[in-house]
Amino acid sequence: MSILSVQNINLARGGLKILDNLSLEAQAGHVTSVIGPNGAGKTTIFNVISGFMRPDSGAVVYDGRNVTSMLPEKLCNMGLARTFQRVRGLPSLSVRDNIVVGALNRTSSVRQAKKEADALIEELDLGEYRDQSATSLSIGTRKIVEVARVLSTGPNVVLLDEVMGGLGPSEVNIMVEFIRKLPERGIAVLLVEHHMEAVMSVSDHIVVINRGRNLAEGTPTEVAQDPGVIEAYLGSEASNA
Repeated sequence: MSILSVQNINLARGGLKILDNLSLEAQAGHVTSVIGPNGAGKTTIFNVISGFMRPDSGAVVYDGRNVTSMLPEKLCNMGLARTFQRVRGLPSLSVRDNIVVGALNRTSSVRQAKKEADALIEELDLGEYRDQSATSLSIGTRKIVEVARVLSTGPNVVLLDEVMGGLGPSEVNIMVEFIRKLPERGIAVLLVEHHMEAVMSVSDHIVVINRGRNLAEGTPTEVAQDPGVIEAYLGSEASNA
């Protein structure tokens, strides 16, 4: 069942076509990955879905409702949340407080927010950083904190934008296992990621885009064997994955 449907999105800036009739879906209970070469339009389509950019045409339908160009904070309150390639968050606050702020999006109880934050800290192996300010952490660890903060808002759909960039091998393994478990919580995942081994491991479905257009889609095996995908992006890494 599709909980998020992106339908025929077009977007141009300065006469340059950035997204060209692009469509994709996120299914409830699934991890859907969006891959493609640099400049393919992956982050741009995330910006459109999450309300940070207005498309020239097309529609974003979430949970049966047209939410095209709706404000990001309203979408978050409705259960559609995202991370960013460039880490945001609240750098002056501790790791725990960053996550607590996210949890307060859906509960007025600070006690409950702290309880949920502590559970996420344990799941993502952030215990040693609990009381450190976010600004003191490495980029990789700050990305993990951002994932926890976004998840604490209680989304039904989460858009994860290159959350494994800057992570070490052990951190990637923790993140992969965490993402795999999100559908069990009723959270549909839309993932943009360049770490191809992780993508192939965690995805139920993959959408490949190139130059703002749909190129191919299917299971990880189907996508890895698609000649057009191999030529455009995967290359020899597909067979290794």
